[in-house]
Amino acid sequence: MAISAVGIGGIALNIECDLKRAPAAVDDVRLWELKQSKKTKPQLHGLRIIDGHAPSSVPVDGFVRQLKRVTLQCDDMNALRSLNSNKSVQAYDIVAVEALSGRVFQYLCEHADIDLISFDMTCRVPFQLRKPMVDLSFSSSPSHGTCERR
Repeated sequence: MAISAVGIGGIALNIECDLKRAPAAVDDVRLWELKQSKKTKPQLHGLRIIDGHAPSSVPVDGFVRQLKRVTLQCDDMNALRSLNSNKSVQAYDIVAVEALSGRVFQYLCEHADIDLISFDMTCRVPFQLRKPMVDLSFSSSPSHGTCERR
């Protein structure tokens, strides 16, 4: 069964960055090369990725789009304010920020132009999530996600 047959039209390749150095240039991120296995058919056997590239249009007829995502771990307000003007960050398809302090989370909810607010669920969140801020973040554009490292 093709992954697109179950309603998945794209996958995102994630690059993590702690903002102490610049994230990798978007052109340096290599797409996955997905091939059919000779063993028993895996769940991804129907992917039609040609020469490591998927078509950039909406998935049709089994094609799956690969996106490039950057996740920035941030506890510094100065770095966060310059996020919207950073060309290398804005070149990614999906920009996610993992808030490491309550002030950063508040700024992300109120002012940041990002796609995703991320939380690392392998450890305790270092600040208290207050209901007014969570409500504000849901009313603005960012989505929420969790990160589970192994």
